[in-house]
Amino acid sequence: MDNESIDLNELLPEKEQPPVNEKALKRNIVCLGIGTAFILYYMFKAFVLRVSGILQMEITIVWLALQLVYRNRLIKAPRTLQTRNIGITNAFMTFIVIVVLFCTNVLPEIMEAHSSRFYGIQKKWFAMHSGADLSGLPETVPDNVTDYTLKGVPSYLQGTGSFRVSFRCSDDVLAGYEAEYAAKAMYSFGLDEVKKHKYKAKEPSPRAESSAEEDRSFIVAYDEDFWQQHRKGAVVYVTAASHDMKRQHNSMAIINRKDGMAEFIRFG
Repeated sequence: MDNESIDLNELLPEKEQPPVNEKALKRNIVCLGIGTAFILYYMFKAFVLRVSGILQMEITIVWLALQLVYRNRLIKAPRTLQTRNIGITNAFMTFIVIVVLFCTNVLPEIMEAHSSRFYGIQKKWFAMHSGADLSGLPETVPDNVTDYTLKGVPSYLQGTGSFRVSFRCSDDVLAGYEAEYAAKAMYSFGLDEVKKHKYKAKEPSPRAESSAEEDRSFIVAYDEDFWQQHRKGAVVYVTAASHDMKRQHNSMAIINRKDGMAEFIRFG
């Protein structure tokens, strides 16, 4: 008899593993790809566009983690009751995630930034998704600005949207803005003449839209905090205006060369 040791496990029949559910596995791979794409998209919104995407990103990460758990079970134990229950939970959670993400994307997204690094991208994104005409605002923001704030609020239901960017910069830059906007302004007046964000022109400009000839008022949606101690000396240059108070839309620049400040606004 052969003295070599015999492994008894080799004599026993191998336990057959149940086949992997290929269809479920393919659906899971698609879900993993979609979840990863959504996370990257919400990271772009949160850290570049500076719009609210953190909540959506957190929800998607939780859902993606569930996809990984489900994938692990599909490979290791595809036909067990536990895997089946995880699959049912996954389907239910997928439905909930779709509903939540849809609802959060329908709501208006406020854009707010305190760095001019992505101004160009933020402006193009807001114009594209809100339908606002931002052509009256600067295409770029100069380097080395301070006290920078950008805020975009899209129109929603009865609320009128706005897009504002304000900052401090050198007098040379402000002189260029002043020459540009003074040349194309249909109205110009001191910011201290504005009362409760409304200004009434002495004579309506023929270039302004109006619902009635006698209506000469329009909204000046300036940043109160930014101009709190600097209204005197600030000049408003209005490049587009509507005197219809129910359908306001206007563009303007506010410049105070004495204090080195500027704000550019699109309202409506």
